Amino acid sequence: MKLYTTQSLIFQCGKFGRVASYSINLLVSSNLQTAFKSKSNTTKSSLTFYENVTMTLTKHAIIIFFLIASFTKVSGQVAPPPAAMPTESNSILIDKIIQITNHEQYFADYCSKKILAFSKENNWTKEKTDEILNSAKFKYYNSTIYNSYAFYSTSQLTKLLELLTDLSRTVRPSQMFILTNQMMQSNLDLFVKTVIEGKYVVKGQ
Repeated sequence: MKLYTTQSLIFQCGKFGRVASYSINLLVSSNLQTAFKSKSNTTKSSLTFYENVTMTLTKHAIIIFFLIASFTKVSGQVAPPPAAMPTESNSILIDKIIQITNHEQYFADYCSKKILAFSKENNWTKEKTDEILNSAKFKYYNSTIYNSYAFYSTSQLTKLLELLTDLSRTVRPSQMFILTNQMMQSNLDLFVKTVIEGKYVVKGQ
């Protein structure tokens, strides 16, 4: 009597490749052994039965493999790298740029205007409005500014600071330019949205 043996299904699935291959072969082999034991006096029809079982289990094994492969792909994804930040010496220059351009005041005015408009449209109480206004703190947002300046050299930041310093001597503080870019403004709008949703409210303060 001719015996049908399990064909090896060799798959590579990252670092789980051997485990996946071994598990699939073991599954097919063990199930075939069960099928063989449950049938006696093998005939031509029973051989056909074994062939059908082999084909069916092979299909299931392939499905299992793709499930394992999909899981490996998802679990193998790594977190995005942290946002770029300036060196300590450049951070000092950026602090001076923020100060001389009154960027923090611009931030406070912008957030307040958006929050008060939303408060009025949605009939907030004074208590809730004050709570949300007080939760809009510059320290929760200013990392975006440092990240934006992180790609500038010390020389570039120094020249920019010198130019702004010269300009500040000839104009009133309210006339100073606010240096911003698309990323800063987009993140500021997103920040205000989350502030309005109450994400920065700290209870008990």
